Amino acid sequence: MSIAATETVFVSGYGSDITVFGFDTKTGAMTKRSSVSGGTSPSYLAFAPSLKFAYAVNEADGANSKVVAFSVEAKTGKLTQLNSSVTGGSGAPHLAVHPSGKWVVVAHYNSGQVTVLPIADNGQVGAAGTPDKGPNNGCENAHQAVFDRSGEHLLVPCLGSNYVIQYKFANGVLTYNDPATVPVMGGPRHLALDPDQTHAYVLSELESLITSFKYDAATGKLTDPQTINSFETMKGASGHIVVHPRGKWLYASNRTENSIGLFSLDADSRPHPVSFVKDMIATPRDFSVDPSGQWLLSANQAGAQNVLVFRIDPSAGGLTRMSVVAVGSQPTFTQALVLE
Repeated sequence: MSIAATETVFVSGYGSDITVFGFDTKTGAMTKRSSVSGGTSPSYLAFAPSLKFAYAVNEADGANSKVVAFSVEAKTGKLTQLNSSVTGGSGAPHLAVHPSGKWVVVAHYNSGQVTVLPIADNGQVGAAGTPDKGPNNGCENAHQAVFDRSGEHLLVPCLGSNYVIQYKFANGVLTYNDPATVPVMGGPRHLALDPDQTHAYVLSELESLITSFKYDAATGKLTDPQTINSFETMKGASGHIVVHPRGKWLYASNRTENSIGLFSLDADSRPHPVSFVKDMIATPRDFSVDPSGQWLLSANQAGAQNVLVFRIDPSAGGLTRMSVVAVGSQPTFTQALVLE
């Protein structure tokens, strides 16, 4: 695989700014390039498949709950605001862009709703459609929205309802799969699909559990659950989960014991704990693995409010901290991209 010498890193959180950094893939050094206002608490970003547009969700209530659209400058990652639109719900912690780039889906924690907003050819975001709260309006605390590669299926963990909604998606319209929901205990928060789209991993926030599933990409259904702990010694407030691009390792963050756990994936793609990194980690709500698979970037929402850059051992997946980058503003999102 060809590895870009420089990537572009985007960081946002509960402050108003979205900050753009250059990232040296040889050393792990980050250099600030620009920043722009993302509105009220732009706690999560999503990017169009073309990487020409970015979308920030404002984690707020009522009219302040918005999706803010930006154009992305190819060479520098500089963001220029295009427009914004209310999300149609309250307290949105996550959004996802459809693989076609024509829609953005928003999950709402406070109102438990999922909404679909159209995206125009110029990248601007339109008005939200009718909110959906799952079968029998039962979803409490929708926490994330994840499209599979085809874009025909959408998975939404509902933390307060202890299930994941299985949606079908066509032409901007959500319908329910059969079954519409799959039970997951412990407060399901985030999930990740493996590179082959044959397995999915759901991280439960309250009980700090990882539930692994088989995933049928043809039908969009989760089956055959197996559950293990995501923590080493202290459960609670698990945050985010990522499968390494090589499909050999899984990483999960826990905010009570302030750790990032490494899990190996066996021949059946089931996770097994290997090690837990804790030094300098403070409320790791979000982290990401860069496109090359060489680096993991973790946002410390609390404490020093910085980003920790870890080199990933190519043979075992272990993490070695290489740099610490001050960012402030309670960072909750990091993402490295190759823009050109």
